[in-house]
Amino acid sequence: MENTYSISDLSNISGVSIQNIRIWEKRHKTFDPSRTKTNRRYYTDVDYEKIILIKFLIDNGHRIGKIGHFTLSELRDKSRKMLLKINENSEERSTIIMQLLQGDLRLFNDYLMRCLTDISPIEFVKESLIPIIGFLEILDHINESNNGNKLLALSIIQKQLIIASEQKQQHSNQNMNMLVLRADIKNIPVSLYLVHFLATAKKYKSDIFLNFFNEKTFEILNRKLKPDIVYTEFTEDQSFENVTEYLNSLERAFKMSKILVSGQTMLKYWKIIPNKVYYVQNLDVLSKAI
Repeated sequence: MENTYSISDLSNISGVSIQNIRIWEKRHKTFDPSRTKTNRRYYTDVDYEKIILIKFLIDNGHRIGKIGHFTLSELRDKSRKMLLKINENSEERSTIIMQLLQGDLRLFNDYLMRCLTDISPIEFVKESLIPIIGFLEILDHINESNNGNKLLALSIIQKQLIIASEQKQQHSNQNMNMLVLRADIKNIPVSLYLVHFLATAKKYKSDIFLNFFNEKTFEILNRKLKPDIVYTEFTEDQSFENVTEYLNSLERAFKMSKILVSGQTMLKYWKIIPNKVYYVQNLDVLSKAI
């Protein structure tokens, strides 16, 4: 059975305002929604796919007047070409994009494994892997047959980051300890595994914990591991009270550690976090901080 969406659903999914959706519908015939008996619009899975692709193309320089009337098939073809063009100056990103467009996850797994054990894995992570993760959502909408590959690709990335991290820790002498903690309630962001890998590549003894802890268990971890750096991040939209309670607990439990925090949610709160907690905007900043 096909899903249906309200205009608010499409707006929330895509980031396109309700006003613009209505304008596109009227001026460019982008959508042709059905209506309920109370005259409320409702949209289909095709509309959902179309608005994701249109938003991607507009963000990369296309005008709605040129693409608003495109069919879903035409939007997918246009988006595929745009994605390849965006990444044409990077051999590694182009290779991965083609593997994912073709749905060849086995080849993607093998290629990722080789790159993460190469002589410059930190550069690969920053220059190729992080941008690729950002493209996974749009990749999932370009090819109908590949829908759902985003989650599979993320699981492969997480697995290979863990394997590469363990290998690095086995073959190096670490003088500094780093602790990576999960702060989000629902999702386990792949970025935590990226931080874990980055720390091991920088020759830290890194531990990653995905369970939730209270202040008492934080103190136990501190006595057991004595981390030089504690890292956490908030990518989900949590309340200021939840964020500050968590960070204050970290600050009290890890008095001798440098506490770093990142994530999308912190864009709202970074100016008012506890004094001894440091905000890092991205992994490039984190890499320099450690």
